[in-house]
Amino acid sequence: MTKKKHLKVALFISQMPNWNILPDIMKWIRQNSPWQLYLQSDAFGEEQSMLRLTKWGCDGILIIRSESPKACRAAAKTGVPVVEIQPSFLKTNSGHFLTNQSFTRVDDAAIAEMAAQHFISQGYENFAFVGNVKKMQWSENRQRVFTKALAKSSHHCHIYKEPSRQAREDWALEEPIMQKWLKSLPKPCAIFAANDLRARQVLDACLAEDILVPESVAVLGVDNDPFICETSIPPLSSIVLDNAIPQVLDHLNQRMLNKAVKPRCIPIEPVRIETRASTGYISRSGDTIVAQAQMFIAKQARNGQISVEDVVRAVNCSRRTLETRFKKIVKHTILTEIRRRQINYVRELLMHTDLSVNEISNRTGFMTLNRLENRFKKTFGKPMREYRNSKNSTPPAAVVD
Repeated sequence: MTKKKHLKVALFISQMPNWNILPDIMKWIRQNSPWQLYLQSDAFGEEQSMLRLTKWGCDGILIIRSESPKACRAAAKTGVPVVEIQPSFLKTNSGHFLTNQSFTRVDDAAIAEMAAQHFISQGYENFAFVGNVKKMQWSENRQRVFTKALAKSSHHCHIYKEPSRQAREDWALEEPIMQKWLKSLPKPCAIFAANDLRARQVLDACLAEDILVPESVAVLGVDNDPFICETSIPPLSSIVLDNAIPQVLDHLNQRMLNKAVKPRCIPIEPVRIETRASTGYISRSGDTIVAQAQMFIAKQARNGQISVEDVVRAVNCSRRTLETRFKKIVKHTILTEIRRRQINYVRELLMHTDLSVNEISNRTGFMTLNRLENRFKKTFGKPMREYRNSKNSTPPAAVVD
């Protein structure tokens, strides 16, 4: 009997990755391919240890968040397929030692568009953006697209100006500067921060200045880091990103088995907004009935069939009155909001579960699979099965939560 050959994959970790990356890697390996892993969490700066992998018989390399040109140079010298997860923006745009290898790239434009449309749909009139302190390119991109998306709806965006170099390096010095800026903003105001860490600092400044969140200021971050989001005061709402681990590992596996498979950029897309207390469902016009309706729709759209009548009963208001007030604030009808939430949930299940389209149809409360297929194709331009398969080769369309 011929012994089955296990592919040998080196996994190098430079910095702590996002929380779900390592568990998702192990889940994929258990379910798909019993790779033999070589794990080194502090390999960078030790070029020889990586070069010896060729003698070990290494078939491929996964690098997570490398900031070391030396490590990338060493990986390139091995001559085996490499996929870099979460590389720095500069490395993937201005050239680095893995330019002929595969890597992931976050879709900053889709993230910013999702943030803008979410806040607009909540009825805000005042908006602001807080960028990364080092003015990294990814932060600049998010600011540009967020501002542009708001301008299309005739909204202005207040930009937090970069503090002095000394303040950028010391939060104790920057916090009073940010407090002063927050006090100057028109209220209520929706603030989009470049990432969760920056959003946490906005919340800290609001807490120190007794600015009510979310009544006066609503804050939204990016990455949905559970440690940051759940320990913030109040808990932080954040945009959830698809880490694309199944696509990444499928691609690496294909490259190791078939040299004809070309390296490529694998997109990291926003999936949804994890709503917590920092945004909540407070009506920006003071209309608590509309706020209750939005909260009810957001919860029930993930639990099965929901109708306009269900919403009306939940908020104890006449249908005509609720429809009028809802459209005035949210800018579309109750039925449109229900369908938007439902179809986004369908897309989420397609991307992140192995449920069949029939199971998804039953879970999301659609009367027939045919009705769901028609609505999905109208929204995303592809049938459900084709859309699920295509995510391994092309970026999916951005969806507003």
